[in-house]
Amino acid sequence: MKKPGAIKVRYDDVVAAVGPNVDGDAVWKALIAEAHNPFDGRRMIMWFGGVLALLASTIFLGTAGVSFGVIGFGLTLSAIMAALLGTGWCLKGKGHHLAGGLLATLFSGLVPLLVFSITDQLGIQGDFFNYSSFYDYISSQWIWMELATILVGSVVVSKFDFGFATLPPALATYFFVMDFGEALFDAGFDTLSLVVGFVLGTAMLGLAVWFERAGKSGHAPWLLIYGLLSYLFGAREITDGGTAGALVYLGLGLAFLIFGWAIKRGIPVTIGGLAMTCSLAYLSFDYFDDSILFSLVVFIVGIGIVLGATFLGRTRDSAAMEPTPVPELR
Repeated sequence: MKKPGAIKVRYDDVVAAVGPNVDGDAVWKALIAEAHNPFDGRRMIMWFGGVLALLASTIFLGTAGVSFGVIGFGLTLSAIMAALLGTGWCLKGKGHHLAGGLLATLFSGLVPLLVFSITDQLGIQGDFFNYSSFYDYISSQWIWMELATILVGSVVVSKFDFGFATLPPALATYFFVMDFGEALFDAGFDTLSLVVGFVLGTAMLGLAVWFERAGKSGHAPWLLIYGLLSYLFGAREITDGGTAGALVYLGLGLAFLIFGWAIKRGIPVTIGGLAMTCSLAYLSFDYFDDSILFSLVVFIVGIGIVLGATFLGRTRDSAAMEPTPVPELR
């Protein structure tokens, strides 16, 4: 049986489902307690191991592995990838969704390295064609690696339904648009970084909202992070830093706050708050270093945001707890 995606349950729904003979308040409180999962050390260790292995396999393994010979390395890499995918699929089938998803993400992360080994064996080489340059330079030579990663990664995301598995195809999409833009328009890095950052960021934010409404809330947070970071990376090319750059990031941070409030998600609010904090810190040290009043104003604004959000949150929670008449189930 296929597991459903995340769903939103209201107090009214719980009361209607349990019927008049069951204490709806008790069930509602139990659901809330279950939704706020306590710290799980085992899961945190699994996440740490998965991210560590992904870093090692996508960067360190690629820069060192090809020195052992392209053919042998390609065959060994194929065997490793097959083992990762097969083990991940078996773990997923046995209910170990996190472990299976992490192994599948590792499989996707190794796709560009496998394509590199194949293309290198075929003699498709250029000035920057060594794997250590894959993350550093924009060039049309990387397009095949990126396309393969996007296609394979999308299939993995679909089959495993694991949010973190969106990382390899999302990163490959960013690289692909940069490399394709350089080949098509012969544009410089600064221009590409600005345009791609804002266009791709908008697309990812829109996709995140779509995933959220489609019930795939495990995918939405990752896409929100990618989209917001894409904006921040693109914005760095607007100015050379200084006051103008701080004001740009201050405006973006405010926009993220409004966006997070509109979709009722904490990730945009958190990233927006960090961007605004960094901007205000720069402005305060650069222009208001000796001004106690400025620090006091910023402090009061921060406290006001905390208290205002708390008040509004309590008001919304109280409204959600209020039972409303529901039709009798037939």
